[in-house]
Amino acid sequence: MSLEKYNQKRDFEKTSEPAAKRKSSGDELIFVVQLHDASSLHYDFRLEWDGVLLSWAVPKGPSFNTKDKRLAIHVEDHPYDYRTFEGTIPQDEYGGGTVMIWDRGIWEPDDEDVDKNLSEGMIKFVLKGERLQGNWVLVRMKSKQEEEDKNWLLIKEKDDYAREDTGIENFETSVVTGRTLEEIAKINENEIAQTKTVSEEKNSASDRIKKNFVIGAYTTSGKSKTGLSSLLLGLKENDNLQYFGRAGTGISDEAAAELLSKFKNIKRKTSPFSEDIEKRSDETITYLTPELVAEIKYSEITDNGLLQQASFEGLRNSESTAKYGDIKLSSPNKLIFTDDDISKKDIADYYWNIKDEILAYIADRPLTLIRCTDGIGEKCFFQKNMFQDIPGMDTFPFKRNDGEKAEAMVIRDESALMGAVQMGAVEFHSWGSRTETMEKPDLMVFDLDPDAGLEIEFLREGASDLRKLLQEKDLKSYLRTSGGKGYHLVVPLKPVAGWERAHAFAEMIAKTMEEKWPDRYTNEMRKDKREGRIFVDWLRNSRGATSVSNFSLRSRQGAPISWPIRWSDLDEIEPGQVTLKNYEDYRDTLQGWADFFRQKQTLE
Repeated sequence: MSLEKYNQKRDFEKTSEPAAKRKSSGDELIFVVQLHDASSLHYDFRLEWDGVLLSWAVPKGPSFNTKDKRLAIHVEDHPYDYRTFEGTIPQDEYGGGTVMIWDRGIWEPDDEDVDKNLSEGMIKFVLKGERLQGNWVLVRMKSKQEEEDKNWLLIKEKDDYAREDTGIENFETSVVTGRTLEEIAKINENEIAQTKTVSEEKNSASDRIKKNFVIGAYTTSGKSKTGLSSLLLGLKENDNLQYFGRAGTGISDEAAAELLSKFKNIKRKTSPFSEDIEKRSDETITYLTPELVAEIKYSEITDNGLLQQASFEGLRNSESTAKYGDIKLSSPNKLIFTDDDISKKDIADYYWNIKDEILAYIADRPLTLIRCTDGIGEKCFFQKNMFQDIPGMDTFPFKRNDGEKAEAMVIRDESALMGAVQMGAVEFHSWGSRTETMEKPDLMVFDLDPDAGLEIEFLREGASDLRKLLQEKDLKSYLRTSGGKGYHLVVPLKPVAGWERAHAFAEMIAKTMEEKWPDRYTNEMRKDKREGRIFVDWLRNSRGATSVSNFSLRSRQGAPISWPIRWSDLDEIEPGQVTLKNYEDYRDTLQGWADFFRQKQTLE
């Protein structure tokens, strides 16, 4: 391999291309693809080997379709420093035109004897780039004419990254600067025309997406000096781990060592993925208990559900545990809201941040928890009784409505709150009474549940109508989002009247709403009986019934919160608008509940 031809074709006093020097990147071999707008637009495909860049000109560019055989013309070797060249070559120079760094990354030859493969006319390899991934092959076309021996074919081999289309049409910017060919060409001599090297670059490409994925396995091969080749990634769908492909780039030596150390204690014999994973040649797959979460950057998800150009950014949280007071949180990286990238730790952080606020409403009340230990979905379940120990949780003996003895779960302090979160609690539902006055409710809840398709203005009018009706009974009500489809109106009470009185009063209010506006409201629970109307749910106001608490998350997509708001916020805030990711923006709405516990209202 010689750089003599490269030097002969260039005048380095005129072109900013690097002069020929033989260098090496170290143990890992780099590749680069440069889009070159010369006499004709083409892609320059370059593989590092023996201190230079083996180079092919690919007129149509690479294709992820295994049926496409792309002509690749073997040209002179380029110097290693050419990997960072991006700019414009003067038109009167060889190759005059604009050059853009279209892709770059690591390549791994299947056979270590690349020189032999090159002379025999077939090189098989794996690409781990920002755009090009997976198994590829370069095959020299057979010809009797010596001058045509330069013609090779670049072909995508069948693997997880193969596609039915070419897969490259949407990539029109540099992976280094984020510029298009036209933008690079417009840079004149008075502007910053020097190209950025790998060490100087910023990740400014606009087509990259960052998301969290569960690590379900990893691969090793003799080609990687760290012993770690790639991470096999997935997302939890109900009780299954759906496979989303691999990430092989972005894993530094230090990161590989940390990952392999963490993998030691979570190895398993069987695959956690719901799909079969195709094993590549010369690699070993090690399966893992799916609890570590990686931050991954990628360009898109293909039609067959696989990540394109995935690169590892780091672990979501490198700590195996997190601590909240005296409660240790295990598996903090476990995704609970998979579609929203919300982990168990995110939930714990939220409840820890608002512990004082939520304890004001749930402490010393019999509780029902909704636990989602494996993520939201079908596996969430209600827990009313202490059939499993929850750190810090207290119990309170009482008799059920049928006379049977039972024990209610009761949270007294922040330790019990976080203990419940540690055990997978997402939602907190409470009685309308506290344990010291269990038979006398100190609040009532009305849930406005709209029929599907009703406009939000119709629902808001319903909240105002119910508020006015309660005011006619000399009762002040407070408004909160349900985190679902409707609003809740909460009426604080002095614990004087018993459950029968509260139940009857709530029913009367709901029936009055229906009698006054029969075309708008109903107290009929059955959905087929409330078409086009709002169900005024008064049934929360009976002994043993619970309603979702202020500040409780809801186990629904988006992680909405049942959040207290002011009446003046009614026209601005929708029922599912406040979420775990934006709740800090709505702190000021809590002012509307400042006097809630000072109310001494009664039903007499």
